[in-house]
Amino acid sequence: MLKLILLSTALFFSAFAQDNPCPTTQWKYDETSNSCFLPSKHHSTFTDATTYCSGFNSTLVVIHSQQIETAVNTIVYYEDSRSVWWIGLQRSSPQGSFTWVDGTPLNYTDWQSGQPSNTLGANCVGVFLKSGLTGGWQNVPCVQQQPFICFIPNAVTLPTSNPKLCPPGTYQGPSGSIQSPNYPANYPNNADCYYLITVAAGYKVSITIVSFRTEYCCDWAYIHDGNAESSPYLASLRGVVPAGTSYKSTGQFMLVHFTSDESTNDTGFNMTYTAVAN
Repeated sequence: MLKLILLSTALFFSAFAQDNPCPTTQWKYDETSNSCFLPSKHHSTFTDATTYCSGFNSTLVVIHSQQIETAVNTIVYYEDSRSVWWIGLQRSSPQGSFTWVDGTPLNYTDWQSGQPSNTLGANCVGVFLKSGLTGGWQNVPCVQQQPFICFIPNAVTLPTSNPKLCPPGTYQGPSGSIQSPNYPANYPNNADCYYLITVAAGYKVSITIVSFRTEYCCDWAYIHDGNAESSPYLASLRGVVPAGTSYKSTGQFMLVHFTSDESTNDTGFNMTYTAVAN
């Protein structure tokens, strides 16, 4: 099963090269996690690998989600599936707790069976794919020399919404909904809100109007086919839009930008989205 996931997800190696926001073309951009990855087959100790990544203002890869884990496994699978690849997880002693090098909490794990071990000196963590089919994390001595992956999260910066007026700005998963601020009550004046919808690689976003009512002259919802305001428009909506009206992206991202002016408002909108196969 993992091999099939890896093969399908491996499209990120080439699918987004034209708009790669990473430091150099040697880095790989994965839109699913909005992250940059630099695989280095140069074998280094954990400390030396950490130092190398810091030269790019990055860290050893930090894994907080299945999206990042899948991207890492894909890199390992295609670059060198016979080696343990350093990730940015370590502990100070066999009795200590594992922590990420960037100081973020350990809220996601994928340990191999029997791991982590209490072996003396095995205080650093790497990813290993057994036979290229299944894999996971294992802790090994930090002085071992292994390949590694540098990491830059949040590679693309979304436009800033007003947190006092706007709902959350990012939405992931196979389905969900987005609403204008205060929905079903009237939205506020001077709203400027962004909603980035991300579905799994290989899928498209289909969004459907449940309800839509805004001031016809001046309050708009712009639907973009991509993850930026520079992405092509799918629709520019205002006034009353019939329930059931739908739009579909050409890729795994859709960005909705909602604006209202300084006077006169309405109930706004409620839209549902789903991931659909190509």
